[in-house]
Amino acid sequence: MTAKCDAQRLSNRESNRVIKQIRAETATAVLIELLVTNPDDCFNLSTVHQPGSDHVAYDGQSVIPTRYFEVPSSDVLRVVFYLHDFDPAKPLATSYGLMPFPPVQDMPKYRQRLSAYPPVD
Repeated sequence: MTAKCDAQRLSNRESNRVIKQIRAETATAVLIELLVTNPDDCFNLSTVHQPGSDHVAYDGQSVIPTRYFEVPSSDVLRVVFYLHDFDPAKPLATSYGLMPFPPVQDMPKYRQRLSAYPPVD
């Protein structure tokens, strides 16, 4: 017995509308790679944001466990996450204070494969 696919197909018009919406939502999202040296119990990825924005680190990937309050014992952590509504003129607010951003760069191909953007429902 074969299973039927009940997935609803979008019309071209609906598909174009959805694509436009997704592009608008992700147009200001950037992937940030953050190097944290000598992290301590103050480090909290869930509070990383830009001043004036309520968007925080999204879909963080690193050696940090899924519970943000558990910081692994390490001299250096490399954290990768998305940030929505990014403003290159604003610094990044972290547990350790404000950090300026270097110039924005295109995402390297290897990072696109490793850190593809996971859309939210």
